[in-house]
Amino acid sequence: VVGVERERERDMERAMGDDDEEERVLCVGIDGGGTKTKCVVSSHPSFRLTFPLDPVGGIEDRSPDGHHWPLVSESVSGSANSNSVGVEVAVKNVVDACCSALKKFFPDLETRTKVKASHLFICVSTSGVDRPGDEKPFVEGLQKACARLLKRLVNQVHIKVVNDAFAALSAGVYGSQPKTLDWKLDALAGIVCIVGTGTIAFGVKESGGKLETARVSGWGPAFRDTGSGYDLGYKLLCAVARCHDGRDERKTVLTEKVLTHLQLDDPTQLITWAYSSK
Repeated sequence: VVGVERERERDMERAMGDDDEEERVLCVGIDGGGTKTKCVVSSHPSFRLTFPLDPVGGIEDRSPDGHHWPLVSESVSGSANSNSVGVEVAVKNVVDACCSALKKFFPDLETRTKVKASHLFICVSTSGVDRPGDEKPFVEGLQKACARLLKRLVNQVHIKVVNDAFAALSAGVYGSQPKTLDWKLDALAGIVCIVGTGTIAFGVKESGGKLETARVSGWGPAFRDTGSGYDLGYKLLCAVARCHDGRDERKTVLTEKVLTHLQLDDPTQLITWAYSSK
């Protein structure tokens, strides 16, 4: 165990160091949800590009320990679901999370002039990206931010925006080729169900040599997304209202717990809270 931990420490030191900067590949993963957005930055100097960048490819691992990419920085911001908070706010939260994490990795952003990475890959997996064109504001926002912050530090920036169900499925079924990070779609056969602020089920299968995809739910809060955090919260508030009105003769412990959590004195104050913009 001690040996493994020391090896990880050495990987982290190499990831943060300046060796082989011209070949370094820097990866940024952004998980955008209906409640919060999390961004992580990973780097490893012993990885090199081995593929045409578009449309398919992989990253070959030259180290003996397989897929071990040390996480070198991370950050958190608000919701990235444009259907819930609007496109402008959603894009801002994604860009803020990315910039914050990159600034932690590049503490000398304002003064550094030496190239830190040959390629920067950014993948945003977020709820609310469902139709063609939904990804465009996120791509443009990140491109502007990278041009402003990283023009002296990264040779090329590549940005991909996908629905969070696609990324979740990739993470769940990935691993068929132990030594290669391979993002080809034919490695994604399977089904994933996400239950968070919203809910969505997404599946991929091969049929007749082609890939077919299917999704259920994920329509957003206006459609309740049955079983989601939003749906449970809605049902909770309805239960409190019914009991307070006397429409349900039973008592519920939820009333006291909700009022205590929101620091309110009376159930009727939930009306102002529920319709406020906060």
